[in-house]
Amino acid sequence: MRSTLTIEHVLEQVPVLLERVWKEPLDSRERLAEALLAHGFPAQAEYDDGLDLEEEINAYLWITPRVSGLDPADEPATEKRLRNTLSRKLGRAVGSDKHWDLGSFRVQLRLARGELELRFTGQPSLALTRSVAEDWLAGMDGNEVVARHGLAEPGGEPSDLGFLPGPAWMSGGSLVRLNADGRCERISYFTDPGTMPPGVKAPSDDDAYEKSIAYLREGLGPCDEDGLFSPPKWTRGDRSFEYRRMRSRTRTVTFSEKPPAPRPSESVAVPD
Repeated sequence: MRSTLTIEHVLEQVPVLLERVWKEPLDSRERLAEALLAHGFPAQAEYDDGLDLEEEINAYLWITPRVSGLDPADEPATEKRLRNTLSRKLGRAVGSDKHWDLGSFRVQLRLARGELELRFTGQPSLALTRSVAEDWLAGMDGNEVVARHGLAEPGGEPSDLGFLPGPAWMSGGSLVRLNADGRCERISYFTDPGTMPPGVKAPSDDDAYEKSIAYLREGLGPCDEDGLFSPPKWTRGDRSFEYRRMRSRTRTVTFSEKPPAPRPSESVAVPD
């Protein structure tokens, strides 16, 4: 059966919960579930028929507890009040779906028909991106980087083109390409517009982007490239990391490695 929360609990604890997810930051579905329970919310979707849910791992965690003590006529004004509180704490909601970017998750909120809806969607955070970049540029084995940061589905088989299946926890997935020897040579994924460092607010996308680059420089050092027509890029030997803002304001993240130069015996002979 579904949980029931008082409207007082909702107004008090939703802002505290989401600020915690944003600032700590909580970087896994398991830690998010623990935080939900700690703040008096269910940790998974519930249904009135009482049937158990399948333990399927995917990019979404969606809860819809009932809310008591709120007149249906007051729901729109109460939702607006809650949204205003969240925007003061977390920054303004973005996108056509009006979500808040909390790092490893983005969240949508609705208060209607006697229930609260919180929909969390897993995504790669800027903290994750910087951590992957640190390992990649330090020369860690590419397959180990992928496994350590969960960038491909565990046990997944590569396609005919050498791409591993993306992880179930990440909306949009990632592209991990293996070379002929089975070694990872390229990783790429997208992040949402407005992606920012943990616990940082920005009044505009331009400001969010500048703060993101500053955060990456703190961990990785100065960029090797960062001009008007070239995105920020860090290079260490044959490896590079690029963080590009697209016209749509989506961020593109790319980790790549130059293939080794062919040995003399492998060189193609040029006829006279």
